Amino acid sequence: MSAALIAALVFTVALLVVTGYFIMGSVPLLILKHDTPLDGRFVRAFFNTYYLAAMGTAGATSLSYAVGQSSGLRSTRVPESAR
Repeated sequence: MSAALIAALVFTVALLVVTGYFIMGSVPLLILKHDTPLDGRFVRAFFNTYYLAAMGTAGATSLSYAVGQSSGLRSTRVPESAR
């Protein structure tokens, strides 16, 4: 396996972990009543942290797939007639 393929798989799994953590953690936060400013700051920080983590891992995932595509990670070959 090439390093680009391993990096792409690792970042894809990391993106799934971040998304799963957010789904598991956000449902109670959306259902419960948050009537104090401290609760509001916590919820805001939770969502901001998720968005930063998701954007970082998504960017790294897309970058690793782009590097992999240029170095031979192609799963299908395009026929010469289609180019």
